[in-house]
Amino acid sequence: MLSLRPGSRPTQKKREDYMEPWTRQASRSVVAMITTSAALATIMVHSRTLGLVREGRALAAGQAARRVTVAPTADTAHAIGDTIHLAATVTDRHGGVLVGSAVTWRSDNPDVASIDGAGLVVARRAGTTFVSASAGVALAARVRIAVLPLIVELRMVVDTPFVLPEGEVRNVIARALDARGRPFGTAVPSWQSADSVIARVDSVGRVEGLTPGRTTLTASFDGHWAHLDVHVVPRPSAIALLGGADQHASVGRSLPHPVEVQVFSQSGRPAAGVPVRFAPVVEGLGSVEQEAEWTDGDGRARARWVLGPTPGRQRLAVAVGGLDTGLTVTAEADPVAANTDVTLADDVLAGVVGDTILEPVAIRVSDSLGMAVHDVPVAWSAQDGGSVVVLDARTDSLGEARARWTLGPKTGEQRLRVQVGDARSVPAFVVRVPASAGPSAVAVIASGNGQRGAVNAALGKAVVVRVLDALGNPVQGAAVRLAGEGNVGDSALVTDSLGRVLVRWTLGRESGEQRLAVRVAGIDSTLEIVARAHPLEAANVSFVTAPSAGITGRALAKPLEVQVADAYGNPVSDARVSFSTKAGAVSPVHVMTDARGIASARWTLGATPGEQTITARVRATGARATHRLEASQPAKGRKRSPS
Repeated sequence: MLSLRPGSRPTQKKREDYMEPWTRQASRSVVAMITTSAALATIMVHSRTLGLVREGRALAAGQAARRVTVAPTADTAHAIGDTIHLAATVTDRHGGVLVGSAVTWRSDNPDVASIDGAGLVVARRAGTTFVSASAGVALAARVRIAVLPLIVELRMVVDTPFVLPEGEVRNVIARALDARGRPFGTAVPSWQSADSVIARVDSVGRVEGLTPGRTTLTASFDGHWAHLDVHVVPRPSAIALLGGADQHASVGRSLPHPVEVQVFSQSGRPAAGVPVRFAPVVEGLGSVEQEAEWTDGDGRARARWVLGPTPGRQRLAVAVGGLDTGLTVTAEADPVAANTDVTLADDVLAGVVGDTILEPVAIRVSDSLGMAVHDVPVAWSAQDGGSVVVLDARTDSLGEARARWTLGPKTGEQRLRVQVGDARSVPAFVVRVPASAGPSAVAVIASGNGQRGAVNAALGKAVVVRVLDALGNPVQGAAVRLAGEGNVGDSALVTDSLGRVLVRWTLGRESGEQRLAVRVAGIDSTLEIVARAHPLEAANVSFVTAPSAGITGRALAKPLEVQVADAYGNPVSDARVSFSTKAGAVSPVHVMTDARGIASARWTLGATPGEQTITARVRATGARATHRLEASQPAKGRKRSPS
């Protein structure tokens, strides 16, 4: 503690008031002893003179006492606990001192000053009282005793320097002390701060730390001063993570970047010189190079974090001295390939294109000893046009993780890529599933539609029908039924692995358009295949319109018509028909059949009455036909009609 001597001394006071307490007390004791000794000596002399002492003993002269006096007649104590020795003298009517007289001492106010039976006064508190000495009933003397403590020192009751956290309010006390070092209760000092920006103090000594720094408080009273050095330290109120979060490294390795935090005081400024502790949340799971750090001038602290040997998330707790709350930094400890085994929990997986596999895909991660590895990240990626819904982004306590896999639109093998940990440390695990087609949705004619062929003969190309699911994939094993003209052999077929049925269609015997209906199980609509059947080569020719009689030398009223047909009676078009006759003439001689297989010509009969014939032959075939009619002479007298 610091204290100052008084700068000035009050005037008109006794010199002994300014003596050191022990000196003043000693002086008073000596004075009292001398006074008492002198008094006793005087009494002894007077006793002998007056004859009161006989044979070496004092007389009990209580009845002869006429007066009581006390010395000193007044006194002042300047410190609580000071003592004053009072001496009482009892005299007779002649002024002689009566030795051995019983004296009774009494203080009017013992709280201010008390007195014992020997006349020793003890100052108790500031004030004034009267002390009386009495001998007998009517004899008494009174002495005025004043207790007036004087301040000799102003002293701080806290250590210096006084450390005060920023934003905190505390009371400081400066006590005025008397010569015995006792507090002077009525003294109220004045206060002043050398720098009120750092700390301010009010009239009752309440100090508030405002800004980190150092300043001095001064207390003054009655010419006395005391100084207190105050150190306002930052009070952490917030901590911010500047860097080092969400890093990852292989197990047992140091993270690439340090964990860095910044601490702020209540005023929002960086708090320098604040202790910061870095420690793994789970003891033994990782370490830091230096657990305890002090913030620098910018309020920053850093630590290098070495991950523990267990894969998964690891956490580092950051605690700041004087701050109730801290923060937690998370890092990822990546497993390594040498100690990581990934397997498929369910070995039997299959599905239909476009559908979600009934049961979730589950993988199991274990170490080289077969122990489950939990809390490691698992990334899922569907290949071949599929999609995945992640159910577990990390392995559970059994080392398992799951996802729902919706297959892509194509049949065949599909893949789900599963990445455990970091791809640079552990290779990806690939789940493979055969994807089958969905139910039959549509049937299409792959080839063979719209062909042309001869009646009663197989078409040149096979008719190919494909059955597809809703995504356009071929459906294997779909039942296909065929019905129509001609012959297809087996009318109930099953699609192959490419979703196909191949049909050899033998057309029916009738020429023209022929149809084949295709029905697929599960599909409501009917597919229709069309082919056009043309007749075979001409095999027959016959007269369609031919009169049985005619007039010689004249043309028949109507042209003759012949029809050319194949072996099945189908009209043959574009067949060249040649007409010939020995009687008369025919025109034209050569005629091509039309679409109905019809060829026509005009026949002018010969001049000779009787049977006449005309022959129709089909070129390049053996087909021929002959028609006979009866030619007669025209009637006489009739006008010849034009032929």
